[in-house]
Amino acid sequence: MKYLLIFMMIATLYSCNTAINKNKIEFTASFPNNYNASIRWKRFDNLKAFIDADDYKRISRIKKKYKDSTVNSYKILLMKKITSKKYKVVLEREEVISPSNTLDTNTYLQYWIYDEKAETWKLDSEIKDEEE
Repeated sequence: MKYLLIFMMIATLYSCNTAINKNKIEFTASFPNNYNASIRWKRFDNLKAFIDADDYKRISRIKKKYKDSTVNSYKILLMKKITSKKYKVVLEREEVISPSNTLDTNTYLQYWIYDEKAETWKLDSEIKDEEE
């Protein structure tokens, strides 16, 4: 009887944990791909899906940076799980800088975190890798 009670308690805890984790969306390449596509095609309103909507300064900086430049292409070089709620993404963007029309290939480090309140993944930070 004692073992049956222990088994039932473990089964109950496992099922509760499984139900909680089912709501968490898995991190896939679609998050950084959609974010970078929004920048490439200058759909800056879409950035609110990946950055907190109330972070106007950050969205404004992105708009300003890409006002006079164009992203020709981008590719993900690395996606690394840091914790169950944090991922590191390394990507490369081919950017044409106007008015000089200089083509630069830049590497960026992005850190993505799971936002439990919004129940989705959000871009925590993006840093240009200067060690190219």
